[in-house]
Amino acid sequence: MALGVNAIEIDRTNPTIIYAGTTKGLFRAVNKGEQWERIGQSLPDPFISSLLLHPTETAQLYVGGPKGVWKSSDSGKTWQAINQGIATLNVRALAMNPKNPQILYAGTNGSGLYRSTDAGATWTAVPLTAAPGTH
Repeated sequence: MALGVNAIEIDRTNPTIIYAGTTKGLFRAVNKGEQWERIGQSLPDPFISSLLLHPTETAQLYVGGPKGVWKSSDSGKTWQAINQGIATLNVRALAMNPKNPQILYAGTNGSGLYRSTDAGATWTAVPLTAAPGTH
């Protein structure tokens, strides 16, 4: 049975390292994807819907899934929940501002879009409203 892969990140400072967020956990390859190991077993849910890797501090990872946003500062050995301000923890998408990695976005299934300006320590809702005259 194949894994459902939801997200892939390549280490920008060392492209031989690749991360894959799947329906059965987080995986890492250190040899251009030739051999994979499961990491992040301490995460509360193995379903990873989204994944981010800091562009310069590559030991810093973010994952999103049914239990919210989780951050690791040690390449996935330990994890911390960073969900302060997010009303619905079912996170489906994560994005990072490429020019300012302190700015993150989280898309949820249930309460919309959130923005963090402090690397995920706190989140605020971002209303998604159409501009006047658009549909």
